[in-house]
Amino acid sequence: MLTRAQPPVEEHVRRKKMRLDLSEPIYYPDNSPRTPMATHSRWNPPPNLPPLPFTSYIPSPIVTIPPVSEEPMTNDELVKMKGPSKLIGFLVHIAMNEKARRALRWTGNGLEFVLVNKELVAKMWGNRKHNTKDMDYYKLSRAIREKYDKKDKDPKFGKLRKGTRTYSYVFTENSYQDLFNQTGKSIEYITNFALEIGNRYHDNADLNNSNSPLAPSPLNSD
Repeated sequence: MLTRAQPPVEEHVRRKKMRLDLSEPIYYPDNSPRTPMATHSRWNPPPNLPPLPFTSYIPSPIVTIPPVSEEPMTNDELVKMKGPSKLIGFLVHIAMNEKARRALRWTGNGLEFVLVNKELVAKMWGNRKHNTKDMDYYKLSRAIREKYDKKDKDPKFGKLRKGTRTYSYVFTENSYQDLFNQTGKSIEYITNFALEIGNRYHDNADLNNSNSPLAPSPLNSD
């Protein structure tokens, strides 16, 4: 009967010891699913990216305008005030300067503005057009009416319309591009600015003047 040859004792012991040697760790491949980078929330960004400040996620709903501590400009300063050569740009240029409120300011009713001193505004416009001596409110009102949004004119070109009170006017949507070009501000910013200014002078005490009473009212000057 054939018998299997047994390995030498020393070789058998050495092989057995090799199979039982667990002194070194055994590494297995990591097949677990990875979390995509897109799932990191903004509150727990990846380690390599600095966290954004909390305030950057809160938009400012209103325009904060610091209080004006300086006195308004004098009539002489206003007449010499420089501005755009186009009427729409000239009017909004004055309206966006609160120090020029003795001449013109926002009413707080949308983009409506009022001529606080219509003859002063006429002189300012005349100085800008190098025609101070002959310029008055009657001529200024005619220039303003040329910008009116009237039914008998193409509404695409009407950039102004009558306001809710005497000597007040409203910038229409057709003037928005002009307002942006002049101020560099969005319509939302200008509207909020106008509301803030209107709220400061809501009592309309600065409108109690009677300069040039013979000048026609824009409500009856068509």
